[in-house]
Amino acid sequence: LLKYLHLLTSFFYIPILPCGCLHSLVYTLEFSKISLSHKLKSFDCGNDDLNDFFFNAAIEHVKELLAVTYVWEDSITQKTVAFFSVLNDRIDVDTSHKCKKLRKNIPHEKYYRYYPAVKIGRLGVGIEFQGQSFGCDIIQFIKQFFIHSNKTGCRFVTVDAYNKQNVLNFYIRNGFRYISDVDIDNQTRSMYLELMPAR
Repeated sequence: LLKYLHLLTSFFYIPILPCGCLHSLVYTLEFSKISLSHKLKSFDCGNDDLNDFFFNAAIEHVKELLAVTYVWEDSITQKTVAFFSVLNDRIDVDTSHKCKKLRKNIPHEKYYRYYPAVKIGRLGVGIEFQGQSFGCDIIQFIKQFFIHSNKTGCRFVTVDAYNKQNVLNFYIRNGFRYISDVDIDNQTRSMYLELMPAR
């Protein structure tokens, strides 16, 4: 927890990973929010859609106030290690049988038809850094960011995950659940993560 609080307050990220693979990168990773004048560094996560968003749409989304993108960059190699984008979202409880279970942790007098959420629009980790817990670290960061810096009210994290077993398993391992089964054959599956600890 202290690692993520440190990240929130300093906007500087030092990965402490069990495998010890990134010791050479300690103190070289810089965390920042992409601005309109940001000079994007080289990046390839092996997914054309994510790469295209990063280079051709991330700054445009900032300009149009549609989404905000954050990056971890290695100041020595001048490479982008990982990035994620977030935007506002909501969960419609009345249209999803599965989501009605969300109310079990919410006091009855605070029942609403919709609940505020933040959506992970894109999340990518550079090929050479994959398999080193960066993806899980990003999920933990997003959780702590919106728990401890929750400026407008945000109860859930959502994501439209690629409907591939390895991608779905990644989000399930990090606490996400399916919003419904209507998209089981779609290209993406809508998933959610509860930010509030179970009472």
